[in-house]
Amino acid sequence: MTETQVTSPRPASSRVDDRALFLLVAFTAVANMALQWGSLINPDVAVLTWAAERVMGGAVFGVDVYEVAPPLCFLIYAPAVLLAKAVGIDLALKLWITTIACLSLLGLWQACDARLRLPVSTAFALFVSLGFLGQFGQREHVALMLCAPYAAGHVQRRGGSIANGMMAGIGFAIKPYFLIPLAFVFLTRRRIRAEEIAIAITGAIYAIALAAFFRPYVFEFLPMARATYWAFGTSRDSTLLFTAIILLCAIPLAAAGSPQPASRGLLAATIGFTAAALVQYKGFAYHFHAAFGFLALYLSARLLDPKRIVSICSALFLLVYAVILGNANLAWIDAMRSQKATLSALKAEIDDAPSFISLIMDSPFPTFPLAVYTPARYEGLAIMQIFAPAVRNTSQGPEANVVAAPLAIGQAVRELQRKPARVIVKRDGSYFAREEGPFDFLSWLSRDATFQKLWAHYTFDKYVQGYAIYRRKEPASP
Repeated sequence: MTETQVTSPRPASSRVDDRALFLLVAFTAVANMALQWGSLINPDVAVLTWAAERVMGGAVFGVDVYEVAPPLCFLIYAPAVLLAKAVGIDLALKLWITTIACLSLLGLWQACDARLRLPVSTAFALFVSLGFLGQFGQREHVALMLCAPYAAGHVQRRGGSIANGMMAGIGFAIKPYFLIPLAFVFLTRRRIRAEEIAIAITGAIYAIALAAFFRPYVFEFLPMARATYWAFGTSRDSTLLFTAIILLCAIPLAAAGSPQPASRGLLAATIGFTAAALVQYKGFAYHFHAAFGFLALYLSARLLDPKRIVSICSALFLLVYAVILGNANLAWIDAMRSQKATLSALKAEIDDAPSFISLIMDSPFPTFPLAVYTPARYEGLAIMQIFAPAVRNTSQGPEANVVAAPLAIGQAVRELQRKPARVIVKRDGSYFAREEGPFDFLSWLSRDATFQKLWAHYTFDKYVQGYAIYRRKEPASP
């Protein structure tokens, strides 16, 4: 008789793990899609998706599309642009971000220490689904998802370790500032293994792509951006507040807790992404999205600390954290109602036009996400008049304004030369705040002869939700 090999059954604990992982992935997929189903695309995500679509259509990044963020910031949305041809951009983008979340959860599960796997993975699934709903798909949101598996630990299986390394290589390369958390996490590893090699190779490929395909961005646009980007930003108070909150939660627990080598990467990523947001120092709350996400993972790991006081403090921090996130989401839901009304009214005025631009905007909304929802082609060069803040901000002295003025006029002129059928202008007088008082940017632009000649082709039509709509005049009959 031929002997048959009897395979021993899988351990019960392994089957329980499989079921837990399946439930977490299913929850992440369903929660992400359900909670985002009727929401508007985040304005920053919308502009980067628009940039990806334009560049994939032949536009030159840095010449035809102005964007301060490096190319990888829009390349991460390129798969959604391809998928949009079948299902539309709104659904495609949400499906793509949800797919990243689920794949990252699989990588995180493999990388986590067996004892910490369930609490850390659960915290990850909850945060990427429920945390800061208004920042869904933001660069920091994507960076959190891509980098979490690498920060959680080393995967023994070579395929898993290479996949986690490639994801981390993309995540840490999204912004130059993200090299700070990469360095912090690497210091906890201290060994070159498959993940580190994959990160290095991914980074090298991106660097080669920058030199080969994005030279106009690197050598033409970046010098202009560096000369004027200082004017971008908002109140910096939140930057210092968030930095203090994160560090005061994480560092005392690390100092008081028992040795927990398996969570060191999560702590390093928390501190590293906090440092990255602090170095940017622009005052934008979303810059802390990844830092808050890693803090949630680290606090979840500390729930299992043998020292009861540390475990209790971690639970209390997480509870307070959940309340803060809940309030932030409620504020976002309230704001969404107003934004939808504004967007619907503007879309009704733009949809029947072949093209449009916006002038004198002090934020991405409503131009974005309007530009990705309307069939009218957005003929603007950028998310907004990106050189205008340096013109109206006099804190850097007259020399800075001299540099910014021709750039601001040049962008407005180039956009009008594309003969958009509609122009959306911020309020009736186009006034912006300036140190010495109100600043009418539209009147300032009209002092330029070329702009004035081009603007003469437009006539005021109506006000819609606080925005002035201008139409291009019909050509005179022969």
